[in-house]
Amino acid sequence: MISAAKSIIRQLILCGVAVLAAACGAKSPAGDAPVDFPLPEIRSVWDHKEFLLKGQPIIFEADEPNLRNYIRSHVLSKLLAGDFAEIERLATIYRDGMRTPSGIEKLAVLYWSFTDITIVDRAGVREETLKLFDQWMAQYPQSPTPYIAAAHLFDTWARSIGCFCRDDTPAERVVIQDKLDRALSFLTGKWEIVRRDPHSHAMKIQVLAAGAKSAETAEEAFEAARREHSGRYAIYFNALSTAPEMFSSPASAGAFTEKVANSLAETMGAAGDVGYARVWWSGDHYRQVSYLFSRGMVNWPRIRNGFFQLIGEYPEPWNFNAFARFSCIVGDVATLRRLEPAVRKYPIDQIWPSDQREYCLLFAEAQTEDVPEVQ
Repeated sequence: MISAAKSIIRQLILCGVAVLAAACGAKSPAGDAPVDFPLPEIRSVWDHKEFLLKGQPIIFEADEPNLRNYIRSHVLSKLLAGDFAEIERLATIYRDGMRTPSGIEKLAVLYWSFTDITIVDRAGVREETLKLFDQWMAQYPQSPTPYIAAAHLFDTWARSIGCFCRDDTPAERVVIQDKLDRALSFLTGKWEIVRRDPHSHAMKIQVLAAGAKSAETAEEAFEAARREHSGRYAIYFNALSTAPEMFSSPASAGAFTEKVANSLAETMGAAGDVGYARVWWSGDHYRQVSYLFSRGMVNWPRIRNGFFQLIGEYPEPWNFNAFARFSCIVGDVATLRRLEPAVRKYPIDQIWPSDQREYCLLFAEAQTEDVPEVQ
């Protein structure tokens, strides 16, 4: 009796998922990417050989989240120990385009370390930490790394205080402006040195868009960045995340995302759809673009094809989970069903919370239990 009741409840849940998806207008899009594509073998761990232990290379295995955490903790520990040589060594290696298991440039991950709350938050930055940056610049005056790191530090400091919005007090606005201007000065004051590093351009776009005083606009900085370091992800991601269009209407956000996505795609040749999908993935962090995904108002066949190519080159659980999440949002049941085993084996909470993931996987499962296919 209890077993029969559970079965009935389960069937109601499954039907409810399918009906809800249909009511929202979700459809399984048609496109060139095959829904029965062969999945590559998932690599849940990757070897990383660029780190040193007592002067000797060490090899360890880490997935995307753990590697990002390791790079951050490694860089911060070296900073606080005054071991600037190690940070410089990694930056030099990463500047050539070394990537994480998911395909993101490790250079960006290295610089994200300097936004960590252990060294900067609303309370500010400790005097001892500021002295470390001064020492770093003194020891490596011809390296772009300490200047870009300092720009990140001061930009994060400004953002931790406020956002130049109506809730900021006049006193806070003065402090925010000072920190943003300081962040920009670290870049422009040594521009002939720092411009060799592609992340300097991404950082410049970010602080200009945030309100740093300059005759140059964020849009102009983006165009210059595209000319000098075409195809580097951080440049396009920062141009997207800081554009006022992303905080306007869904139509404006969608049009701008499409523009940036095509701009990156043009630099990637046959892998152009990967760049296209990555920009739309980045844009999904904004409510207006999320709305477009949920209403099926995106070029899903092209995004899907980009993800298909992406997991072929970078078969990391991070990418599989993102692909499955978007497949669920747009109602692409066939693709979601193909990805379900991989996601169940390697779930990534940072990509989607467990309740959302379980809902989507239940949605995929529902299509196999005599529930009408979502049309």
